[in-house]
Amino acid sequence: MGVTTWLDRITDESNLWLSASKAEEAKDHAGASVQYLNDASECLSRGSKVRAALSCYCAAGCLSKMGAVSDSKKLYHEAGRLYAAIADHNVSGSIREALWALQRSYGCFTLAGSAKDSETVFQAHRLLSRRANPFNDGSSWLEMPKVDGIRREDGKKAGQTDTPLEVEGAIDRFMAMVRSDEQETAVRVAKFRRRGGMSNGPESLVSQLG
Repeated sequence: MGVTTWLDRITDESNLWLSASKAEEAKDHAGASVQYLNDASECLSRGSKVRAALSCYCAAGCLSKMGAVSDSKKLYHEAGRLYAAIADHNVSGSIREALWALQRSYGCFTLAGSAKDSETVFQAHRLLSRRANPFNDGSSWLEMPKVDGIRREDGKKAGQTDTPLEVEGAIDRFMAMVRSDEQETAVRVAKFRRRGGMSNGPESLVSQLG
């Protein structure tokens, strides 16, 4: 049996990401949203949180192109929480990766219209960047991204469009997967604390979000 290469994986017709990308290119935004969300759920089940966050973000983008603003913002917010969790996980190992995740989180919360969470992430990024480079005032090193508002694909001002039922089902399944993952993470952290790790550690960033 041959070895599966990187090229094989990205061109495999069963690859949910590939299917979603093709659907999006064909302007089937509802179908693309479902595929992106299914990919996000599958990635979460495998522990691939970065890919899950990206797929969630892409699904939100497809919904925004359709004009389904409410669910688009919900998914942008979930993507922001996932990126914040990635920053929490990486802060003790790779400051650069944590800062990158905070940038992504900030952008997602901005698109979601969550000013409070955007500010929380902004302040976390500012503090971490200053600690990583004390000779920098935090204003230029790995700056936060400039984020445009949600717009429909046709360029018109975004308005509320009903989300198709198949997309709503995919959103519900993904949200259930996210909550299950958060609960499992909380249990692992609690066990670690009881064993003496992080007993006096700081509150996680995700726990401060809405």
